[in-house]
Amino acid sequence: MGFSNNKNEVLENTTPVEDFDWLVLMNGTVKITYYNGEDEDNEKIVIPAEIDGKKVTEIGKYAFADCTWITSVTIPDTVTAIAEGAFSECNMITSMHIPESVTEIGDGAFENCTSLASINIPEGVTVIGGYTFEYCSSLTSITIPESVTEIGESAFYGCKSLTSINLPDSVKIGEDVFLGTPLEDKFK
Repeated sequence: MGFSNNKNEVLENTTPVEDFDWLVLMNGTVKITYYNGEDEDNEKIVIPAEIDGKKVTEIGKYAFADCTWITSVTIPDTVTAIAEGAFSECNMITSMHIPESVTEIGDGAFENCTSLASINIPEGVTVIGGYTFEYCSSLTSITIPESVTEIGESAFYGCKSLTSINLPDSVKIGEDVFLGTPLEDKFK
């Protein structure tokens, strides 16, 4: 069970706060720094929107890395940043909904999520970091919103099922972004 804003109300779908390590940032918001839930039967993680009455605004570096049993993660719409490697090596996640509030996706955030077949990139994200989706071998298509101005080096490297991508005309593409994908020749 998890908690909501109202201390008397319990939300059944929220992962218990005790399953997370977090830091209170200088601006009074919370960054999730580590998922320490030990119950591998808990495959579906729901990150709380608030902890101790403070908004959760960031998923920290490698916070969920190597959580190979997780099949889905729900990110609240209070989160604005997903840091480097946040979900790397989570090879059982099949899809991810990133809320519209997110503006930053760090390097390698979803690297080697080999079962990730679909993901939305919300309007408002401006940069997709390097290696962000590297070796997401089940990813078949993706739409990049107009707000994205830059895609980092090797962002989709080794996504061998990626056959469709919609890119804004003005996006700056780093080196080897589509190397090892069926789209490789199209973007040389």
